[in-house]
Amino acid sequence: MARFSNTARRSLLALMTLSCCLSAANAETYRVRAGDTLDSIAKRQGTTVATLRALNPRIGDPRFLQAGQVITVKSLPKQASVASIPAAPKSYTVRAGDTLTRIASRNGLNLEALRAANPALRAPYTLKVGQVVNLPTSNRVAASGAGKVNTVSTASTNWLWPLQGPITSGFGYREFTVFGNHVHEGVDIAATPGSPIRAARGGTVVEARFDMRNGWGGTVVLDHGNGWTSRYSHASALLVQPGQAVAPGQVIARVGSTGISTGPHLDFRIFYQGKALDPTTFR
Repeated sequence: MARFSNTARRSLLALMTLSCCLSAANAETYRVRAGDTLDSIAKRQGTTVATLRALNPRIGDPRFLQAGQVITVKSLPKQASVASIPAAPKSYTVRAGDTLTRIASRNGLNLEALRAANPALRAPYTLKVGQVVNLPTSNRVAASGAGKVNTVSTASTNWLWPLQGPITSGFGYREFTVFGNHVHEGVDIAATPGSPIRAARGGTVVEARFDMRNGWGGTVVLDHGNGWTSRYSHASALLVQPGQAVAPGQVIARVGSTGISTGPHLDFRIFYQGKALDPTTFR
């Protein structure tokens, strides 16, 4: 077996000691004494030889431990790094056309988390250009999967989401080529023509007609009592009649592009005592 010169041994020992010291901040170390073996060190430190080998992959042949060599005998919990320190709250400045829904979607946030981070906001969550909105640093979630029926509690009842599909136009101010810039009092949900539109809540049908004069196309309006109503427009087929009682989730119409419309979708609106509310706050 080749022999190391004293100079080579000292250099090797220095390198091994430096390697151990670099990780000392996150480990408990031991300085080898004359006559030490991995077995004796393991017994003295209350650990195992296998653990010492795993913590010290540079040891190599344990028969050649050197007096003065520093080895790791125990890992310590890592201190919080800069990356693990919670990020400072972020903010977003509202631009023209923004709604809470759009802001949440743009930043990959759960709408509930966004509302919770802005307790001063109140329904119908009307935003002003230049307004600063707090962005939560947690509770980022993926969009709900197809086929899932979402509910949300209000002071009086639960609501169902009437149609699965992406929201292509949110609640609030918008720039629109057909009507021009205006406040959109509902949300547009895109879907395949003929897809079922469901009642967001049980109630009575007060309107079921094709309103071409006002551009609504096939429209159903439901009265839910206590000042609550909901409207479903641009349908291709109406499956209920005025005066009919409907149950929550009952199919009342089918998606179309009737009236003033740029493609198959549902214009969904919720009103309380005549005032339009953002439907996504009930999602």
